[in-house]
Amino acid sequence: ALTRAWGADSGQAFASRRFLLVWVLAVIGFFSLSSSKLAPYILPAFPAMALLTGDFISRASVPVLRRHLAVVAALASIGLLAAFIAPIPASPRIPANLMGDLVLDVRIALFALSLATGLALVLLRSDHGGKKAIIVSGVGALVFMSMLLQGSDALRESRSGRSIADSIRPQLTEESRIFIIEEYDQTVSFYLGRTHTMVGYRGELDFGLQLQPELALPDREAFLRAWYTEPNPIAIMKLGVYEELQRAGVPLERLGGNLKMVAVAKP
Repeated sequence: ALTRAWGADSGQAFASRRFLLVWVLAVIGFFSLSSSKLAPYILPAFPAMALLTGDFISRASVPVLRRHLAVVAALASIGLLAAFIAPIPASPRIPANLMGDLVLDVRIALFALSLATGLALVLLRSDHGGKKAIIVSGVGALVFMSMLLQGSDALRESRSGRSIADSIRPQLTEESRIFIIEEYDQTVSFYLGRTHTMVGYRGELDFGLQLQPELALPDREAFLRAWYTEPNPIAIMKLGVYEELQRAGVPLERLGGNLKMVAVAKP
């Protein structure tokens, strides 16, 4: 499909398909080579991918559409069967009740995709069923992705810092200094809307911390000195770090946490 899109632009003043292909490859290629990778980084490639996909579908013959839909229908059906037969997996990062919700949403997503692609294959048998088949399969894909997104909420206790931010907010004052120890959770920063002091971590923040060195501490020793002198400090850390500091006798009052991190205040 990519080579056909490239060749379809031959002789045109503005090669729109080649432009879109370069757009996609530039975004994905750049962030594939980057040492810092997050899924949202490649979102700028999605509009171009959507346009290329729509262009391919509009030019594809019925036999080509039928082959693609048959593959998707088969994979979705196999996945649906596996989702019902396989036992619900256990994960230390996801509570059992949330894992059950995730599996249910995955089953609904696969069922919708299987049903839509199967119906689309039936529609393609008629002489004028091409557009209907595309619409039905598109709706099925939309439902499929929507259910997967809803199911991803099961990951909130290991991926999102919202519960941590909610536990911190009642304790915050104007002079509160928030420390994040040997870790950086972007979601906590987003939900709190406050600047943090990084402890023992620089990573992708290194450039900014060079410009604002007061927002970084090199290690735990520097953190402990600040912890004892700050009037109303709050710290966010991994559970392992929390347990180590507790054993060391550091005064910590647990405010809240999730499966990965914990927030504490100075009692």
